[in-house]
Amino acid sequence: MNRVTPKLLESARHEDVDAKLVPSLERRRLRAYILLMLADGVLLNLSFALAALLWEGRWLEPRSMLAAQAMMPVFFTIAMYNKCYGVRALGDWLFATRKALIALFISAALINFLAFYTKSNQDFSRAAVTLGLLFTALLMMVFRRFVAALIELRWGGRITNRLVIDDGGSGFPIDGAVTISALFDTDYQPVPGTNPQLFRTRLTDWAHAEWRPFLDQAKASDPRVLAAACTDMNGFLPTHLTDRSRTPTGDVNHDTQFCRNGRIMLEAIDRKAKVSNAPYMMAVYRQEGDGQTYHVVRNVYVPLIVGGRRWGDFELAYSFD
Repeated sequence: MNRVTPKLLESARHEDVDAKLVPSLERRRLRAYILLMLADGVLLNLSFALAALLWEGRWLEPRSMLAAQAMMPVFFTIAMYNKCYGVRALGDWLFATRKALIALFISAALINFLAFYTKSNQDFSRAAVTLGLLFTALLMMVFRRFVAALIELRWGGRITNRLVIDDGGSGFPIDGAVTISALFDTDYQPVPGTNPQLFRTRLTDWAHAEWRPFLDQAKASDPRVLAAACTDMNGFLPTHLTDRSRTPTGDVNHDTQFCRNGRIMLEAIDRKAKVSNAPYMMAVYRQEGDGQTYHVVRNVYVPLIVGGRRWGDFELAYSFD
């Protein structure tokens, strides 16, 4: 048993949990920062090339491109220092534009200052540089508005994860978030007309949307896995596998087998797992089959800790039969 258990627990690795329950947005932000930096470099050179074409009548005119190349490292240094590529810049395109323009014009002023003291002003065309700066400012503003729209479309406007802690004050809605009080809600509301009795809490709908896909993935990870579930400290299952979360029909045999989401099931072995402080607990029990045969089922309990508080357990049941 010990040789195969690590494989069966593969679906409970922290990386998988994070990917399904609270996906990290750090990589998203990093990709967005790189995209902004690359785009700024391209737009700066493109703008000065276009300015040279309009003023000098020559695409990629050397003097104009020299100004762009001299300005670029100074621009990026100032832009990174003033948080042009930061979390707030992704969430507020006006803030991002303002920071980019500040970096652009400060870098232009510094280059002009250096050119004056090195007596190399004649190497630059003032008109082409001015046009280049204006084109760059306009394109950077448009591009940041485009990035904001893209983030809204692809990521739903989310650039950071937010944990909402309900301290009893006035409430406020945040899409896709669940409050701590809802997560630990034990006000089990009976679902009328169900047998076995089903219950609901404020966690139910969120658990269906966010936890059930993870449970289905755990079940599909190995043919020996029989079931996967999350149960709170009282044995309540806010959701279950899709196949075990069917609509009740009124048929007791059907509903007992296929309508397990919302059940409260707390057997003696479950109680023992709830009071255990071990990283995990394993149990073996006999599951009755047709009345004459049975299956030996092994169950793994892994504590679920949220904000330093034990919510319940992730349970994985498997069999070698």
